[in-house]
Amino acid sequence: MYLTKIWCFAPILIALSGVNGYCEHKADIIFVLDSSGSESGFWTQIKDWVKKTVNGLHNIGLKSEIGLVAFDDDVDKSHEIQLTAHEDRARFLRDVDNLPFMGGGTRIDLGMKEALEMFKARRTNAHATVVLLTDGQGSNVPLRTVGNWFHAENIRVIVVGIGSGVNPNDLKTMCKNNGQSSETHDHYFDAANIDELVSARFIENSIEGCNFATDCHSMDTKLLGGIIGEGIPNVAGFKECARECQKQHNQVTREGRPQAACHYFTYYDDRFVRPSTRSNNWRKDCELHSQDHCGFYGSHCQQKEVVGVESGSLTSCEGKNFI
Repeated sequence: MYLTKIWCFAPILIALSGVNGYCEHKADIIFVLDSSGSESGFWTQIKDWVKKTVNGLHNIGLKSEIGLVAFDDDVDKSHEIQLTAHEDRARFLRDVDNLPFMGGGTRIDLGMKEALEMFKARRTNAHATVVLLTDGQGSNVPLRTVGNWFHAENIRVIVVGIGSGVNPNDLKTMCKNNGQSSETHDHYFDAANIDELVSARFIENSIEGCNFATDCHSMDTKLLGGIIGEGIPNVAGFKECARECQKQHNQVTREGRPQAACHYFTYYDDRFVRPSTRSNNWRKDCELHSQDHCGFYGSHCQQKEVVGVESGSLTSCEGKNFI
């Protein structure tokens, strides 16, 4: 299982991406916490991991909006935090500290359904991620089905198995490819690798959305790294650029060179104005990116906001009339 490789964890999380202007984009994130009786001995730990993760986020209340749902056999509506509350870091952390333990039965499906309803207020230009902390015991709906609710809405799913009787096999079904594929940034964590959840790199790359495993068409976003060749000039549009990526991917894969295959692509539309000191890419150019951009541990998954640049991935665009 590739998640056993742990990225660096620092007790103090530094906003590295903000220094260089990378990953300074919008993210909508909802935490879903299992407050049922089986988590009675782990409630403080669950809240601590939420707080550590939040401490690693950037621009909370501005570019990053965070929400929270707690549940047992019902949803704790009185302590729910909506994305539209625009809470800053300090207030959110206080609310987490004051979150009471419920202690009833377990209905993961109800907690996740509430989060899905809250995502209706998400911003159309923000990366969406749900983070579920649970032992996986108790749902009236199969967990695979619950996960698919979010996949259908292009919401990244991160599941943390925490408790005395964690059911990892069921929890992994909520993640694409069971959270074990380099082709998606859904993730499953257990107690052995939970520190990775709060590592600076994971927060930037997956929770805040510095990758495009689930984003088919992201506006005004340039991908950095993994560029293949010089780019393709005079491409008619984003859809055609996606098809150029697919064509190149198929060709080099047949040639036995999968590491050189296109997985991500960037299109420069008519709004793009080239800075005099930047790359030679120009309007209507299609830039192809391999998984060296993002997809393996060690890839930086960096992106930058650039007006007139549209980006996406083959995985996320499949079945959406782009390819």
